[in-house]
Amino acid sequence: MKNQARLHIPDALRGYELDLEKAIATPGLGGWDETEAYHNAGQVEAIAKVLIRAIHKHLVTAAIAYVYREKMKTRDRIVWGKASKAGGRVNFFAGYDLVMEINWQQWKLLSDHQKVALVDHELSHFGKDETPGGETAWVLISHDIEEFGGIVRRWGLWRDDLTVFAGSVVQAHQLGMFEGAPD
Repeated sequence: MKNQARLHIPDALRGYELDLEKAIATPGLGGWDETEAYHNAGQVEAIAKVLIRAIHKHLVTAAIAYVYREKMKTRDRIVWGKASKAGGRVNFFAGYDLVMEINWQQWKLLSDHQKVALVDHELSHFGKDETPGGETAWVLISHDIEEFGGIVRRWGLWRDDLTVFAGSVVQAHQLGMFEGAPD
């Protein structure tokens, strides 16, 4: 991948390196048309298709809309991406089950490593259940943890989910996953 000679490829993506390189090379959106609220996120979709084949196999049959929004923000921080279920109208008129929105202003600033990680993160929010009638039900999955850095600094790993997450961070660091990642 360009500019990512030291990018750590997780074991789940071994054998998909060339596909991932092609996906990252997909042309991005050149400029923002101010008359539109959303734009097609082709590069995001190309990366997602590789990740779905390699890691998120439960999403193979999902109809996912990949869109850029020019800017995304909450009260106190920039939002890089958002995963949601397609609303009734979107599902009815466009046939999508799920929607991935990416902040275009932020996307332009990300390294290849960060782009793949962001798409993987958003795909991780999409889950699949089965209704009692045997039909597919798409669901949203919450983050593994939700906590403030100040609470962890003051109280440590006071919940089981924090301890599990901290172990994942230590393991990723030992694998060298932060080599090539931006400072």
